[in-house]
Amino acid sequence: MKIYAITPSFSASVLDKINSYFGEGNSFLQLRNKSVGKKETLDFIAAVLKIAEKYNREDLCIVLNSYNNFNIDGKDLLGLFALDGVHQSFNNENHKEFPRKFEAGFNLISCHSEKQLKLAAAYGYNAVTLSPLFYTMSHPERKHPLGFDRFKEMCEKSLLPVFALGGIKKNDEQRLAEIKNCAGIGMIRGVFG
Repeated sequence: MKIYAITPSFSASVLDKINSYFGEGNSFLQLRNKSVGKKETLDFIAAVLKIAEKYNREDLCIVLNSYNNFNIDGKDLLGLFALDGVHQSFNNENHKEFPRKFEAGFNLISCHSEKQLKLAAAYGYNAVTLSPLFYTMSHPERKHPLGFDRFKEMCEKSLLPVFALGGIKKNDEQRLAEIKNCAGIGMIRGVFG
């Protein structure tokens, strides 16, 4: 089962763990930091790509989260750094503003309902995260996790590959691997501590 690592922040210790993550044969990484400046974003992306050079870059998929602006001072970060795609979130629950898809990359979007799963497929996304499976410290405001049975039901109805996200432990992997359309596990703490 594929692990989808999500950075908790942009720091030197995170860079060390990214190096270990790639060294263990993992290949799917989301760069995410909710509170970061322009220079820090540019420097961190450059550092991650320098690490990626040590591995077979063609086998890696490095995506940027929409929290981090895709365009800084007129520079398109996806093109400038040859990132592989984006991970976005729905802008609002009414879905009046759907996030812009990037035509030349891998497009993921965070989903929390069946309606969002259907919209993601209709808009041509490549994959989704479905969360929260369990309670997670990353989003304590989400007081009602899906739970395993509801996650399984929604995942099996999805028209897209689904990455489980939210409070997942390594020992959940086997159970999730048995679910139709479950492509992997998204993790922050499971990879970065």
